[in-house]
Amino acid sequence: MALPKINAPIYDLTIPSTQQQVTYRPFLVKEEKILLMANQDQDDTMGMIRAMRQIINNCILVDNFDSESLPLFDIEYIFLKLRAKSVGELSEVGYQCPKCESINKITVNLDEVEVTTNEEHTNQVQLNDKIGVILKYPDMYSINNTTSVEDIMKILCNCIDIIYDGDEVHNASDYDITDLIDFIDGLTQQQFQKLQEFFETMPKLSHDIDYHCKSCGHEQILVIEGLQNFFA
Repeated sequence: MALPKINAPIYDLTIPSTQQQVTYRPFLVKEEKILLMANQDQDDTMGMIRAMRQIINNCILVDNFDSESLPLFDIEYIFLKLRAKSVGELSEVGYQCPKCESINKITVNLDEVEVTTNEEHTNQVQLNDKIGVILKYPDMYSINNTTSVEDIMKILCNCIDIIYDGDEVHNASDYDITDLIDFIDGLTQQQFQKLQEFFETMPKLSHDIDYHCKSCGHEQILVIEGLQNFFA
């Protein structure tokens, strides 16, 4: 006789970058084991990202769902929601007061955390009167594997989707990476800065909290950004 199986609850979420509606289940023990093994080496950032991706793929209940192509802010958002339904919606974060340097514990409701987008963010960058670029978001691997100028250039090239010159459209996928690097190398500093602004204003996991220091009474709006800072 087979052992009984316990059905996990099912929840809904919307993937920020695509607005795709998906269903998911919480972590099970098998996913917790993946996370614990990844946590054993705290310096292995890529190992943690691979673990997060595997857990997300396991828990998202959509046929052929693959998180590999999702941008990092999607991965962080999905993982945060999984964590909230698996372990609990409340997370206690330690924050050092900028005035007296004492550590205060802050409780964050993970259900209230969302991905925020800068109002000036756009994926279409006009370089001059005729020529412009349409960009796409970097995937979760490339954005966490940036160690040199060469790496940065490769990421930028991989994020170029279309280059247009008036009515003429060039799909970046039709060109070798050396052609794209030559294109970027030919930009002025001002034009290159316009491309950089795309990355600087990308959507990110962010949450505002009214902070009050219990030691000195200092008050401020505390902005928590990035997945790791919701569990510090």
